[in-house]
Amino acid sequence: MSMEQDKERLREALDNFLLISPAFDKLPAGRVALTCTLYFKNAHLPEVQETVCKCAKEYIALIGPEAKSSISGSPARFHLAKNGKVTPPRVSTFRKAQESGRRPAARYCVFSHASGEEFDRLPPKFSLHILLQLREDNLPLERATSLFSAVFAPSFFLLDRNIEDFTALVHKWCDALRPHSGAAGWGISQQWEELSFISTHNLCTRELLRYPGLDSPVRPLFPSRLDRFENNIASINWLTILCDDLAERIGGEASLRALGEGYPLSRYDGGYIIQAGPEPELGDRDEGDFLPQYGKVHDLLRPLYLPLESLTYLANNVYDTNPHTLEVNSSSNSMRNSFFESWMNRYSPDNVIIPPLFRDAGPEEDEE
Repeated sequence: MSMEQDKERLREALDNFLLISPAFDKLPAGRVALTCTLYFKNAHLPEVQETVCKCAKEYIALIGPEAKSSISGSPARFHLAKNGKVTPPRVSTFRKAQESGRRPAARYCVFSHASGEEFDRLPPKFSLHILLQLREDNLPLERATSLFSAVFAPSFFLLDRNIEDFTALVHKWCDALRPHSGAAGWGISQQWEELSFISTHNLCTRELLRYPGLDSPVRPLFPSRLDRFENNIASINWLTILCDDLAERIGGEASLRALGEGYPLSRYDGGYIIQAGPEPELGDRDEGDFLPQYGKVHDLLRPLYLPLESLTYLANNVYDTNPHTLEVNSSSNSMRNSFFESWMNRYSPDNVIIPPLFRDAGPEEDEE
């Protein structure tokens, strides 16, 4: 087998690590990817909207022909790429949405899918999700949180480029958007068809505990739910982004540097980027790999997480479902709080309870 064939086999394995629930074996709940999620403020300002558009255009140019469709406009509509190019975001569109006052937020998305059939089957290998809060709701506009979340197929950086290029891109976006928090590394590319997302969003809980380095990028159904991250972080990852105010709450730069030599610390305009080790890692509890380097960052930043009862962005419910009958275990309702507690201890060898699955034999196995 040639080196090029080996490379393509590796690409296939890297880019098709699907997260499949026994309850929905024909509808993957997610696809493992490299992700970067940034939370930022002041999206109502024209200069911030201009910066968002610039970062989005950079993503589109970077992934090239993988950008096959988009959601844009006011009101937002789905568009297929024309002549190999998707419609880029425009400040004028965001301003129009803001001035109309009909909607509290504006959304822009890019996908590597080009048909409804693709959206129905699999999460995209590449996607960009921008959600700007443009009208006062729970908080004054200057305090409202907006979202910039990018997804890349793993081979894009691990085979065709290098992980240093991914790091440099995250740094560049942080300098531009000045986020108050964020995380980048291994994450989940989620289903994008709305009913599929609602059906599968709660089905990655086992993987989030088994693979402690796997992040679940936040995708709120209601924009104002991003405001829970005004003064809190959603998670940590290989790269963890903290603004100066959040860093001060856990001891400032001195505490961050006290993590040690294995944790390169760099500045962006307004905060810090903490790197846990030389490269992103998934870990695997089943193999005894608990990612202690990630755990050290996690423990330092514990005071910045939301209370357990507010971790519903990870899962609204935790189900234990029989894959053959789809019967739900009657004790499932009590599993959510147990999951939240375990997720907050996901880097520890102890104190993690992975929700059980039915182990009953299927009908065919019974007949044997």
